[in-house]
Amino acid sequence: MFSDVPYGTIDFVEINNYLEEVFSYVDPHQIAAALGKLYRIGNSWDESVKLDIFYTDDFIFERWKLMELEWHQLKRLPQ
Repeated sequence: MFSDVPYGTIDFVEINNYLEEVFSYVDPHQIAAALGKLYRIGNSWDESVKLDIFYTDDFIFERWKLMELEWHQLKRLPQ
């Protein structure tokens, strides 16, 4: 997921707390990501998906709101 909100304004503590309330398995990767945060979320490691949350520049793609933040989806280019 990508957001064009100003750098430093995403509350990753709140997001982490929310993910821990919703999913029984939350693994916030310990890799230092300067432009965001990486997670694995789901029922267990075997039943999990990777969730990346990053800051980025403004997009022209569709936006949606989640937890009071605007998000953008990158569209896949035809191959």
